[in-house]
Amino acid sequence: MKQFFTLIFVLGLLTPNFSFAASDGFDSTFFFPTNDDSEYLSVWGTTKSKKGDVFLGTTLSYGYRPLQLVQNGTRQQGILDHAVTEYFYGSFAIFDQWLSVGLNVPVVYWAKFKNPNIAGSTYQNKAALGDIRLNLKTTLLSTTDHKFGLAIIPFLGIPTGSGEEYYGYKKISGGSQIALEYQPVSSISFAVNSGLEANSEFDLRNMKRQLQFLLSGAARVNLSNYVKVVGEVQSVTRLKGLYKERVESPVEALGSVHWQIPSTPIKTHIGGGGGIVHGSSAPQYRIFGGLAYSTAQERKHDIRSEIHTIRSTQIHFAFNQIALTPNEMKKLDQVGRILSKRKDFRLQIVGETSPTGNKVYNKNLSLKRAKRVKDYLHHHFDIGVHQLQAIAHGESPSYQNKDAQKFRRVIFNVIP
Repeated sequence: MKQFFTLIFVLGLLTPNFSFAASDGFDSTFFFPTNDDSEYLSVWGTTKSKKGDVFLGTTLSYGYRPLQLVQNGTRQQGILDHAVTEYFYGSFAIFDQWLSVGLNVPVVYWAKFKNPNIAGSTYQNKAALGDIRLNLKTTLLSTTDHKFGLAIIPFLGIPTGSGEEYYGYKKISGGSQIALEYQPVSSISFAVNSGLEANSEFDLRNMKRQLQFLLSGAARVNLSNYVKVVGEVQSVTRLKGLYKERVESPVEALGSVHWQIPSTPIKTHIGGGGGIVHGSSAPQYRIFGGLAYSTAQERKHDIRSEIHTIRSTQIHFAFNQIALTPNEMKKLDQVGRILSKRKDFRLQIVGETSPTGNKVYNKNLSLKRAKRVKDYLHHHFDIGVHQLQAIAHGESPSYQNKDAQKFRRVIFNVIP
């Protein structure tokens, strides 16, 4: 494990140090969806993954005037006036939490392009493949377990794009980002990404690209168990002269709505936004939509289903008895099978009685019933004692002059 972490750290240090030889290629791609199951769209979070987790997604984006020559805030000439791009992306978790590998492939279906280096050039319709991006991600601290999270994401750009249409550098590029995340409550979180990207030296009129500083931020609010809204701001600027030249320092703001389709591992997103500072990459406006599949979401669905199964199970007893009947044992067997594979579950076993009889006696009787169930689960399944807690309610707080037999029972509370 230490060797892999060392490799990632070294990659993070080395990836900004590629050759700065001059190139006639330029990558105007500014918007890159993250290729893992984070809480955001184009900003990295620190969500914890498990070994073998798979994430697959696609996002279709339209940008209006994503690349133009600008001077003193005024458009001088268009280069890319329209661009329809689809991003195909995915990742695979090699080890629990701390190492995953990802891929992002941008495909430009239609771009209205005019070559600024040819006098009298007119707009042409183009299609192209962009530079493929590979990345590693290691999560050192996750908001799954803490309020604060930290992740490192080194990445490598493969020169598969069309540099002539400004959708590729024509040489290897790369860099590294650090993701910081804060989650004060489960329904709200904030993230900041910063890092460096190195690519071939490029000079187009008053636009230069070489070693760039990356900075982005995001906020997420859950509106329900299935719907969340996300706001993001991303920027890039030359490291030499941070945000000094507007044309070299595009800034884009985006908003999106994400919907987790109930009872499925699929989620969708739709949104839009535009450039706050225009120039080399930030379009005047952008609209996008897409969907993603995640085995982590599939696992979450399974967990929710299992929790529901346990919570809806009730073990009933005869009057003044703690013995388990064969039928109630079958119910307990179902609970036991779930707990034996979910070692992180904690189960509160709550004994109850009907209001018949003395309160002190009923309190003791309800505790005996809870302990009887606890003993059964512990002795018949691979369940640690630390996963089970017996609690006595005594008379059921839910009893309202109904059938008393229904309240001579044990109920369950699950702490996942």
